[in-house]
Amino acid sequence: MAPFDSIRRLNALGNAWYSDLTEKVGGADKNRQHLIESVITVVAAVIRDKGRILISRRPAGAHLSGLWEFPGGKVEEGESLQVALKREVREELGIEIDVFEECFSTVHEYPQRSVRLHFFVCAITAGTPRAIGVAEFCWVEPSRLRAYSFPEADQELITLLENR
Repeated sequence: MAPFDSIRRLNALGNAWYSDLTEKVGGADKNRQHLIESVITVVAAVIRDKGRILISRRPAGAHLSGLWEFPGGKVEEGESLQVALKREVREELGIEIDVFEECFSTVHEYPQRSVRLHFFVCAITAGTPRAIGVAEFCWVEPSRLRAYSFPEADQELITLLENR
């Protein structure tokens, strides 16, 4: 199986679910309108080096503070997903990245908000990671990702990364 094939298949299923949800909003399921209206678009980087993946810990005071995540953040109005990801990673870790293919996306409902996450395969092109906008960061073997506390929205991707 080619790298990320299983991720692409699950991504297609997630996109089909999201499209189905969008169609229902205009019809019988109007009580779901709040989900579509309050979806925050977030991008995250899957950066590998020497078999390890770069993760960062959310700072105190942030939504889901103290949890680990793949570096990234919110897309600002008018930004492309790729530009937003480069900006967020630069702000958080002080590094420049190339953004390659989207490897997974999902919509996750938290009690406070709904988040549409787009995960991209990325590579560092300049700099060495530093904890600028994050509490800390580390490089982790995919098989050790579950030793860190991640948000619920990242769990499906973690499973895929563990199994490749």
